[in-house]
Amino acid sequence: MTCGLAFLETSANPFILSMGDPETATRRLNFAQAFYVGAQIMVWTFIIQYAVNELGLTKEAAQGYNIVAMVIFVSSRFVCTYLLKFVSPGGLLMVLAAGGEPCSRSA
Repeated sequence: MTCGLAFLETSANPFILSMGDPETATRRLNFAQAFYVGAQIMVWTFIIQYAVNELGLTKEAAQGYNIVAMVIFVSSRFVCTYLLKFVSPGGLLMVLAAGGEPCSRSA
């Protein structure tokens, strides 16, 4: 899930920048990312509670998995940013969405 979020955010940024007046592009991007970061924090916090309550992990083990997820997220952001040199934002988003769909179906 974390890897998918990174791919989605990185490939969606150019779309946010292109929506509307170029003079306000940075504000739109910052506004969108503020909501996105808030959602990430809530999801990552919930993952720890879910792992403890539903999977029977200790809080320490759950936090360890959470840290791994954050590392994957950050790495994925850099990978997607690099890939945007070779692939259009829409193309990258389409490939990532197509790859994410079977993963979400199996969850």
